[in-house]
Amino acid sequence: MKYHRPTDLDACLKLMQEHPADEWRILAGGTDLLVQIEMAGNFPPNLIDIKHLPELSTVSVFEDELRIGALTTLEEIRQHELIKAEFHALHQAACQFAGLQVRNRATLGGNICNASPAGDTLPALHAFESTLLLAGPAGQREVSIGEFILAPGKTDLHPDELLLCINLPRQNRESDFFKLGLRDSMAIAVVNLATAYSLNGSGFKYLQMAAGAVAPTIVTLDHYTAAVLERSSVSEVPTGLIEQDIQPIDDIRASAGYRSKVLQRIAAAQLSEILDGDHN
Repeated sequence: MKYHRPTDLDACLKLMQEHPADEWRILAGGTDLLVQIEMAGNFPPNLIDIKHLPELSTVSVFEDELRIGALTTLEEIRQHELIKAEFHALHQAACQFAGLQVRNRATLGGNICNASPAGDTLPALHAFESTLLLAGPAGQREVSIGEFILAPGKTDLHPDELLLCINLPRQNRESDFFKLGLRDSMAIAVVNLATAYSLNGSGFKYLQMAAGAVAPTIVTLDHYTAAVLERSSVSEVPTGLIEQDIQPIDDIRASAGYRSKVLQRIAAAQLSEILDGDHN
């Protein structure tokens, strides 16, 4: 195996084009990649370490959006004051992401490109309607996160492209995140849920809910949230509407039925707490 460490984006993209896509892997944080390599039982012919690309390591604040470099670690996200204040669900997801050692290595871009249905940061990124900036030999393109993640482990990232940054629109909305795991820490989510909202008197003016580990990709609970926005009371809305937007499966962590029931309870409880002023 050859180890490469480009120090600028153009050199990295050129290096990727010099080798067939099946002969190299990208190393960012490495927390998922090293496990995948071990499970495969062999190393790729070329390993391209992108941790030294400064273009991918910054968090930039603009009037209308926040741009998070793909190499930003989960610990950096956890500690970032503006993220905590304006994108609280993402902050909460980072707080519950693995342990300190992993958070100091794992990157936001890696969590996205891994495309796990249970990825902790993904519901928040969907709820915030984030977009992703990608770069390749043909130039740059921007896609929504919903268009980018196609299936478990599968994305719209072309073989010769890199994820540069994640763009979060600053829309003055509050948010919350909930994760249910089999233990308090270092656990893959059985169900996770991010809610972005704004209030109008005693009800919701805007509401977006995105859930993970209940379908092949992150899903937004559109049928349920549409009904909530139309009613004067959350208790009047049947949580069974959530089943129209999810496709849970049985696995070693939980049954499909359990996932459906617990998500319905979590969603209703979270909205009630928000309206009652009891949320964090």
